[in-house]
Amino acid sequence: AAVAVLLADPGVDPNLPKSGASGFTPLHVAAYYGRDKIAHRLLQREDIDREACTIKSITPHRLALMRDHLAVARLLDPAAARSSIDVQ
Repeated sequence: AAVAVLLADPGVDPNLPKSGASGFTPLHVAAYYGRDKIAHRLLQREDIDREACTIKSITPHRLALMRDHLAVARLLDPAAARSSIDVQ
């Protein structure tokens, strides 16, 4: 519920890395823990950077694959993102 409130606020930057040195954005955190519903909500924001990289150059999509979170990986698949943009 708290995540939904934050995501609904246009003043909240969904690409802001969490504190610490990892460079994880909220989308990275969703990918890391396999939270497909949160990833989906984040991806609905026009200002989300789905290609954001950690300090080790890992995208959320790659992180989801590394952690075997296939539902999240499908949401983050760059090919799927391109096809949804082409359709619009």
